[in-house]
Amino acid sequence: MWPKASHPCFWIPGVAFSPFEDPAVEQARLKDKLSTGLVQEIWLQIGSDLAALRTGLEFLKTSAPDVAIYGSVFVPSEQLLRRFRERPWQGVDLTPNNYLESLQNAEAVTKQILQLYSEFGVLPLVESPVESPSVLRNMVSMLQERTGNAQADQNLTC
Repeated sequence: MWPKASHPCFWIPGVAFSPFEDPAVEQARLKDKLSTGLVQEIWLQIGSDLAALRTGLEFLKTSAPDVAIYGSVFVPSEQLLRRFRERPWQGVDLTPNNYLESLQNAEAVTKQILQLYSEFGVLPLVESPVESPSVLRNMVSMLQERTGNAQADQNLTC
């Protein structure tokens, strides 16, 4: 018999949620999806508006307390910032909090995002390429700092 998680037909229903879009519209859509009773995961859109993120996470805490939440995050690099200045992803706004202005701004905002994720029990989902040892070290460092713990998370291996 196949273990449940490795069965080829195993499926965990998940939905996307953007705390950075119109809250009334996004929250209504999510409530409709949650009302099915099937949603087991929520994947957060990436963005740099910390106030909107906190508001969205507070909504999720009350509306979906038993649903796993994954939050997108970038590991900032000069290459990533340049790419988003020239060709941003549709629906992704990294202009709040001057994220795209400098590597230092992007790192500071990313650390605040990770702190919010930690506060609300959100599992970070790194969406940027990790193409070099220095980017890997930076990623591990930021993920360790999110809880104020110098030890790597139990699930993090390098």
